[in-house]
Amino acid sequence: MTTTTPAPAPKPMSRRELEARIIAKAWKDPAYKQRLTSDPRGVLQEELQAIDPAIKLPGALQIQVHEENPNLFHLVLPRNPNDVKLSEVVGDNLEAVAPQTIVVLVAAAIAVVVNAAAAANVNAAANVNAAANANSVANANSVV
Repeated sequence: MTTTTPAPAPKPMSRRELEARIIAKAWKDPAYKQRLTSDPRGVLQEELQAIDPAIKLPGALQIQVHEENPNLFHLVLPRNPNDVKLSEVVGDNLEAVAPQTIVVLVAAAIAVVVNAAAAANVNAAANVNAAANANSVANANSVV
């Protein structure tokens, strides 16, 4: 009797990792770069399906490729997580949200947790220092 082990779940990939993968391929392979510039949606769909075959790009999602040169710099401004409704992220239709928005939302949530933890640590340290200082003053006063 042969048992098959289920395939491992695909490793989550951040937007930066996906972009780096695509850029590296374009730099190495001129034919891939040509396909990327002429059919960015098709290439992105292929890359996403290589990660997880179930991923489908939303039909309305537009994809543009911009190539920098010595006289042209591109700055990409992702969607502001504050402008994304919770219903766009939580619900049955996750395909309605661009993948980068989900990554940005997760990163923003992590940043909030990290900042809250850092603030709690600073407050705890301040409380410990204040208590130590108060004890030092009390001890110093009792010695005199």
